[in-house]
Amino acid sequence: MGIETMRRISAAVMTCALLGASAAAHALDKGDVLLRVRAIDVIPNDSSSEVTAAGGTAVPGSEVGVNSAASVEADISYMFSSHIGLELIAATTNHTVTDNGVVVNALGLSGNVIGVTGVLPPTLTLQYHFRPEAEIRPYVGAGINYTVFYKESSGINGIALKIDNSAGAAAQVGLDWSIDKRWFANLDLKYIDMSTTATLSNAATGAAAYTADVKINPWVLGLGIGTTF
Repeated sequence: MGIETMRRISAAVMTCALLGASAAAHALDKGDVLLRVRAIDVIPNDSSSEVTAAGGTAVPGSEVGVNSAASVEADISYMFSSHIGLELIAATTNHTVTDNGVVVNALGLSGNVIGVTGVLPPTLTLQYHFRPEAEIRPYVGAGINYTVFYKESSGINGIALKIDNSAGAAAQVGLDWSIDKRWFANLDLKYIDMSTTATLSNAATGAAAYTADVKINPWVLGLGIGTTF
């Protein structure tokens, strides 16, 4: 999903919310199920150790990073009471893994692209919803995340890329804005603790050539629409 698509979805959601600003709000209650679909932008707050070559020698000045990516996210929430809910999200994104040119140059290549990877980060958060009877209902949440990295590809001849899966904490703030008694617009911001190890290895022998500890720690900004059952 491109930036232009996200802008169109954002404009549509905000238009619906404005048109429904005077509509009666649905008061959250025990047993309610909330379904949301959001356009999201995953923005890494990344940093890394220096890349370590085979034998444990650090490559001076080396650094690994991950680019931002946009996608679509779906989530389901169950309300244990009018204030307390549990949310599970599902989304997947594709990211480019880069370095600052040091490692790529050490391999005799130009540029800074190490490879690409798919990211699947299911996240479960326990939420507290303020003002459950109001038209605009803010909430906060905290929970856990488990990230699976898949279909890693280095794009470098003879070199394989492997990124370890990650487990960490997650936190969120957001709000639901009633359009009518069933539908609502949603704005959501999450921070995910995501740390991993990336390894470049010989594709034929499996011998590790370079490794780096990477903190991705993304912000996930989402704007979407939801419904209540």
